[in-house]
Amino acid sequence: MFVLGNTRKTELIKATLTALAAYLSWIPPGYIFGGQLVQALLAMFPQAPFRNVALQCLTEIGQLQMPAEFDSHFASFYRAFTTQLVQILPPNPNVLFIQQAYETGTDEQQVFVQNLGMFYTGFFKVCLQHFDDLAWSCAVTVGQPERQLLWLSSCRIICEAVMLTSKSALVNH
Repeated sequence: MFVLGNTRKTELIKATLTALAAYLSWIPPGYIFGGQLVQALLAMFPQAPFRNVALQCLTEIGQLQMPAEFDSHFASFYRAFTTQLVQILPPNPNVLFIQQAYETGTDEQQVFVQNLGMFYTGFFKVCLQHFDDLAWSCAVTVGQPERQLLWLSSCRIICEAVMLTSKSALVNH
């Protein structure tokens, strides 16, 4: 946390985040959710220079097996992640948009789509039994009531597109 809060050097922050991603599974859940770690990663996620490596850290957190007392932390984590993702993606993403972003995007954009697929795969593997509650509470916090169903539909489309695109990338390589 010291480096993340006290430097502006992009390469040092990226190296710190890369190391953090490798060791997150060893960090006690109380430290991950009790301190400022999740908030710092979520704040870095929308920033282009740190997006992919912050997403790798968020993916590691999202797929951790946690005791039941951390369920509310996971719900808050998912809501905050979704709120940040909305800032990055267009208002009404569809499968074609994400597939085109992968097929015609830069290497960094392609890695982002793959990392997003890893995030959703890992998160839902651990938290699928809570998804309905998470998705609904996420929709409530993200938009006005009339946009809730649209957001839930968009979330489903994002997940499908990311997973299809990632599967296609694996088959083609």
